[in-house]
This record gives sequence, C-alpha cells and structure tokens, in this order.
Amino acid sequence: MSDRLTEIAARAAAATPGPWTVHEEWPGSVFHGGEPNLLPIARTTGRMAEANERFIAHAREDVPWLLAEVERLRTVIAALAEGTETLHARVAELEPDSSMLAALYAAGVDNWEGYDEACEGR
Repeated sequence: MSDRLTEIAARAAAATPGPWTVHEEWPGSVFHGGEPNLLPIARTTGRMAEANERFIAHAREDVPWLLAEVERLRTVIAALAEGTETLHARVAELEPDSSMLAALYAAGVDNWEGYDEACEGR
C-alpha cells in the first residue's frame, strides 16, 4: 500500500467505528450507531448540510471499502503484468519459428506435410 493509502487506512481505523447514521429529526448531525444521541460525531450547516451529512455518514463504510478495492485491483494488475511478461517470453520463443514460416511462405515452399496447418496457425 502506498504511503498515502496507509495514512488513509490509519485514519479510518482510528475513527469512531460504524455504523454512522443520520436522522431526519436531527438535521445536520451524524451519529454513531442506529439511534440519535446527544453527542453527534459530526455536525453540518449551510445549504449543503443534508448532502454533507449523508456523505460523512457513508464515509465510515465507503472509505474502508474503497481501500480494499484499491488493494484488490493492484493484485489484479500485478497478476496481469506477470501474465504479460510470460506472454512476451513465449512470443520471443516462437519468433524464430514464425520468421522461418514467413520466409518459406514468401519463397513459395508448400510441399511438406503439415505446411498448411502450420500456415493456418500463423
């Protein structure tokens, strides 16, 4: 994990555990747990208060999910990169055969058994 992602994960781990919720009867407040209490974990004000409180409430679950998704995708990318290296190595192994078949084809040689099948595999 990169330094930035490590820092984000540390902040998420240190924050109040979820769930974080919003309640219509307490606009602008984000609470820990399912019921409102006297100590909200966040307060929002202004014309975007409702959208901000929902964003904050969902961040408790969204941030860890996003961190896990980044790690999953990095694993996929690493596997694909490894597969690409394997394919490049195999292409390099086959290159002499491909060059030979291309030269034979260009020279009009077509009188050995298996030539047609070899050409179809090009």
